Amino acid sequence: MKQPSQTSKRRQEASRRNGALSQGPVTPEGKARSSRNATVHGCLAKMITFDDGEAEVFNAILAEYTARFEPRDPSNTISSRKSSTPSGKCAKAWMYENSMLGLQIVEDQEAVDRAWNSIGDQDRRALALSASLAANKTIANLQRYTAASPSKSSAPSSCYSN
Repeated sequence: MKQPSQTSKRRQEASRRNGALSQGPVTPEGKARSSRNATVHGCLAKMITFDDGEAEVFNAILAEYTARFEPRDPSNTISSRKSSTPSGKCAKAWMYENSMLGLQIVEDQEAVDRAWNSIGDQDRRALALSASLAANKTIANLQRYTAASPSKSSAPSSCYSN
């Protein structure tokens, strides 16, 4: 294995001088952009983004948590929102999974109809899942990312756990 080469003194000094010149973002726009540098996207995001339909589902979940735990002050309200976030992420993941299976069912419909005399919806979904898993890793990755979703609440860490 090749040993990493050491940086020359001249290069180290140049890097130190250049680094000392940086003052970071100055404008409010630059500071706002810089604050999002470490944002993680998708199922691992700390901040959830929704389209209209997804927002309705998340708001319904939040309403259930709020009704169940009856927060009495801002701290309880924040705790309720944090507790509902993993459930919101799970709901979003399930929506994507359901859409992917639906697309796979449509894509496979002619071949399945030719191969099977009579097939129920549940069997059609199982065949779609099998075909989707065999063709790509989208659903498996979605499940893996959802299971790895960061959560500091007492809610289950995985949408797919018992």
